[in-house]
Formats: sequence, C-alpha cells, structure tokens
Amino acid sequence: MVVLGVIGTSVSLLIMWFLYVRYFPVLDVKEIEALHQIDENLSIVDVREFNEVSKNNPELNTTHIPLSYIQRYYTDFHSKEIVLIVSDNLGKNIGIRFLRRKGFKVRGYINGAMK
Repeated sequence: MVVLGVIGTSVSLLIMWFLYVRYFPVLDVKEIEALHQIDENLSIVDVREFNEVSKNNPELNTTHIPLSYIQRYYTDFHSKEIVLIVSDNLGKNIGIRFLRRKGFKVRGYINGAMK
C-alpha cells in the first residue's frame, strides 16, 4: 500500500509540474506592442511555426526558430538578451522558461498572432 501511495504522489507531482510549465503564466515578462520599441542590441527570436510566419508576414531582423526546434538551435542567438515573437500564451510560457534555464534574459515578448 505504501508503494501505491508513493507512485500516486509521484504521478500527481509530475502532472502538476507539466501543467505548471505549460499553462501557468510567466508574470515578470512584459508584452511589447511593436518592433520599433526594441533596443537594437537585443536578439529578436520568432518561435512561431513556419506556416504562422508566412501567413502573418515575417518580421525583419529576426531569428526564426520554431518552438519545437529551440532546444536544438538556441546557441544560434547573437545576444543573451532576447525578445520573443510568439503565437500564443503556451509558446510564450514554454519558450521563456526554456531560455531562462539556458541562461538567457528574456526582456519581453510580442504576440505575433495579434498582428
């Protein structure tokens, strides 16, 4: 019985962590309304999928790496300070948390779906 309690608790904690990382909002990163508000020294990283970028006109001077590939190519960013272009809150939460774990400072995000 104790083993089942430990397994149940472990599974519950794993599910709660998964939900936290994906859906709990990142609170201390501000939304940026337009690209002209961004400092030139920051890297602008577009983490939207390929079809979303072509549909919504790609932004100039950005590095486009879809969220599903960011773990493989995050070393391509030319600055440790980043602004993300995201398509939804899920992408924002996952992208910001991943980049912070890798030592990047995310200065803000642009909601690319709203353009």
